Amino acid sequence: MMKTISANMDSRGTLIDLVVNQNSSDNHVRADAESSFKNIAAADPSRIAYELMQSTSHESPLPVDVKQSCLLHLRRLVPMFWSMGFQLFVGPPIAQETKAFIRDSLIQLATSSVSSKIRSGSAYVIVQIAAVDFPDEWPDLLDTLYKCAVDRRDSVSVIGSLSVLNDLFDDLISEEQFWEGDVGNRLISYIFYLLEQGEMSTEIKISALKLYLTVLGTLLSAEALELEARKRSVLDHVNSLVKLLLILIQSLIKETSSSQAVHLVHLSLRSHLYQVLAKIIGEFRRYIPEKEIILLVKILSDDLWLASRIYKEALVDVSGLVSLVKLDVMEEAEPIISTHIIDLMEALSVIQASCCLSDALTLEDFERLVMAMSVCCQYPKAVAEDYLADFNVFVTDATGLSSHVSIRDSIQDFLSELNDADSAKMFNILGSAHTKNAESWNIQESVIFLHEGLFTNQESTVLDARSVAPYLAQLVSLILSDAKGAHPLLVARVLLLIPRTLETFGVKGSLQDLAPNALRDFFKILSNSSTNDYRDLIWASAMIGVSLWRNIEILDPKLLGNQIQMSILKICFNLLEDSEEDTLSILLEATLVAISIDTTTACYVEIEAGISVVDLLLRVSFKDPSNVQVMINSPECLQSLLTGVEEESFLQVCQNLVPYLVEVMLSALAQASVEYSSQLYLSIDLLGYIIEASPLSGLPSDVFVFVFPVLKNVILQTNDDQILQGAGEVFNKLMQNNENQFIKFTDSLTKQTGLDILLAVASKFLSPDLSDSAAMNCGLIVMTLFERFQSCLNSDFFFKLLEATVNRVAIASEVITIENLILVFCKLVTSSSPLTLVDALTNMRLKDAAGNMRDGLQTVLPIWFDSFEVTRGAEKIQQNILALGRLYSLGDARLENVKVNGDLIPYDGDLIITRSMAKSMPQKYTQISAPLKIIKLLVSELQFQSLQPNPDDYVIDDNADGDDEDGWEDMDSLGVPNYEKLKSYIDSDEEDSDQTSDKGVRETLLSFFKECVSKNLANFQSYYEMLDEDEKSVITENVIFT
Repeated sequence: MMKTISANMDSRGTLIDLVVNQNSSDNHVRADAESSFKNIAAADPSRIAYELMQSTSHESPLPVDVKQSCLLHLRRLVPMFWSMGFQLFVGPPIAQETKAFIRDSLIQLATSSVSSKIRSGSAYVIVQIAAVDFPDEWPDLLDTLYKCAVDRRDSVSVIGSLSVLNDLFDDLISEEQFWEGDVGNRLISYIFYLLEQGEMSTEIKISALKLYLTVLGTLLSAEALELEARKRSVLDHVNSLVKLLLILIQSLIKETSSSQAVHLVHLSLRSHLYQVLAKIIGEFRRYIPEKEIILLVKILSDDLWLASRIYKEALVDVSGLVSLVKLDVMEEAEPIISTHIIDLMEALSVIQASCCLSDALTLEDFERLVMAMSVCCQYPKAVAEDYLADFNVFVTDATGLSSHVSIRDSIQDFLSELNDADSAKMFNILGSAHTKNAESWNIQESVIFLHEGLFTNQESTVLDARSVAPYLAQLVSLILSDAKGAHPLLVARVLLLIPRTLETFGVKGSLQDLAPNALRDFFKILSNSSTNDYRDLIWASAMIGVSLWRNIEILDPKLLGNQIQMSILKICFNLLEDSEEDTLSILLEATLVAISIDTTTACYVEIEAGISVVDLLLRVSFKDPSNVQVMINSPECLQSLLTGVEEESFLQVCQNLVPYLVEVMLSALAQASVEYSSQLYLSIDLLGYIIEASPLSGLPSDVFVFVFPVLKNVILQTNDDQILQGAGEVFNKLMQNNENQFIKFTDSLTKQTGLDILLAVASKFLSPDLSDSAAMNCGLIVMTLFERFQSCLNSDFFFKLLEATVNRVAIASEVITIENLILVFCKLVTSSSPLTLVDALTNMRLKDAAGNMRDGLQTVLPIWFDSFEVTRGAEKIQQNILALGRLYSLGDARLENVKVNGDLIPYDGDLIITRSMAKSMPQKYTQISAPLKIIKLLVSELQFQSLQPNPDDYVIDDNADGDDEDGWEDMDSLGVPNYEKLKSYIDSDEEDSDQTSDKGVRETLLSFFKECVSKNLANFQSYYEMLDEDEKSVITENVIFT
């Protein structure tokens, strides 16, 4: 084998060329290389795998990026050529000798390469191969890694092996192996050993903690405490670990505080230590001695004080006074410093849930802890500059929409859960700090931010009813009394805190008169800042504040008046030009608040000459229509504007809005094909809200004539799933109350009548060429058509439309699409004679998937029954129950002749069926008649409904006598009665058993079964006897004891 490989060594250069060329920017070169590589790999996978592995060795002169590519290609070959253990295996398999070479080489690379990228790539392939080779083909894998993990002479070996063990743990180690196979004990012992060794490098200890965090998931599982011996072992380990970690942290803090330089790697180690402690304390708090918790609070407090000094000098002041030592010149200090403080605050958060921090610390230490938090909440210099340069960045961070977790976020989370005692003391300390540092805007802003964090706790009691007004007055004075003009970021924070204060404390004090006055002061601040160089930043923060007004329960927006309404609208309009991304959604939320102040005025008012509220709404929405939050907030604004409007106001909004929406749709229609665009989708969506909001019985005729032809053209000319889905929903809304408009309409160009177009649209949605996603609303459209326009359809077209519906439901696979189509049959059964539907379906002839001819009844009923089993939503379930009940009540022999799946037939062979085998084995069912299936389905639904809690069960009946059981029989003594016995109970019950749609689901089912039993409806007795004992019990328990 090795001779063969040696003979082919000259081909390695060609192989490397193919590897490199697959990353080429030239499409032709890349495609040719991919094709050639695939061919040579399939022809001789052993040779290619060997050469790829050889190319990554230490002796190979190839650059790191090429070695990475070789590992990537090896990773791609493994599933196809390693062994049949991989689902993607195609063969031929790689030779055993080559496999052994690859396994050994991967371990060597992962534990000895100086490149972290090569180690990471090797580890990935190791995990991939181990998934099928361990333990049978690779029995020494863990032992080899363990040995490397404790090699004091080689830190790369230790770090590499720990990294591989970390990657392997989740994929390879089962619960049983961890607890019973000694794997868990050995791993934990190795980790302890590494953490205890003083000479082990900080990087090694970080790697050990990363592995421990993975192992910790198993220690925190329910299995860890289910056996007494195991529980004792885990708790002993936890207490030993906490002691060890506290010693490590103390030594690290001492080293940092006594050194002239700050080693970033030490901060990173403390960060990982806090991650472990937070998880341990969160799960095992009651088992950890109180003295160690108090010691940890003191340690965390000391470390936060130390970290705050490093943070301020390195990131806030950027003074250069602190010397930062990096492991790598490319290493950035900010993420490491921030992560350290974030993880520290997380540990502190876990502790404060069960320990009052101010009791665990001296007053001096607690004050120092609070001041350290205020320092850590000061804006880094770079962040403040970014905010001042672009208010959009500020908006993203201030609204919590940033994907980046900051120190401020972690401290605010801590404060939002802080216990009352600590909150009150902290608030008082911050008040003193605020006074002492009146000249520093950054400190003032951070103190106010901490106030805001305390106020996010809805249970906060730091302010009482008497102190809210003075507190707000102090905030306003802080800004208005500054003759030079307060710093824009300080102004921004005050504008955010005013509504937060009212939201948290207004209700407690029932301060209804306070809110309007406080918000008028809010606008005084804005007016005072109108000439500020950073006016837009202040305005943007104000609009965030305005969006928070919606959360103030004591505020009636109508009391704010038209002046404030106009101020909000003007600010939104002025910010629009430079607004991006998250700011756009804030502008819409603020506009929504402005609309709620006076809806009628909002329909007519001009923000500037020729600019209405609708124009503002459109400009904001269509500046970034693909923005998800914009797509949510835009319709909300329109809904608010149209809620309860009179006809004149509605027409005014239509005049401003509809032409724009139609123009967007016409632009789409002018293209070669109507494709998806976010502008088109949003236009269709907004049009739907206009149609729904009409205060008249339908749309005004001129509006209908304007929108109907364009909407139908979009539907008929597009094949895009999302556009058809949205347009179908809107078209169904248009059909709801506009029957006369459709009947009167004639297209001036095509001369098609409205009904012709209506049927063409329905046919489009029922087309088998459409995907389920596109046709999702076709059932609703057909149902509305039958409900509103059936009198206009001749019997021939009715039959064709019904047949198309049957064909569509036969090929549908999406649950929601099937449910909506089934509602068509439900509606036909409940609104007219069920016999008509049965006749129509029986007269249809359709081909099934196998090419066999079946009638419509045989096609629809199995799908209907399967759909009912997964249907959710009370209204849909009710419609199905009423329809199925009426179908059953027909007692039609044609229903009896339809055979459908009944109960699952369990496998009774001799083979041991694994889970993978069970997935591939076809399931077999008994075959039963459609009426019996209906009974079984409704019994199952009755059982489900009976298990749901009934609110009446929680009402205490003063007249009830707990000992009085007269007239009741115990179900156990009654047993499962035969039909005659069951009927005797029902006959004595004079309750009306009419099935009506205004009853609840359970009541409808009870009425149905009582009628079935008392009247032997559709030969119910024979079906009752076919039910199993559990099903009979469900009927008995409900119809007798209800």
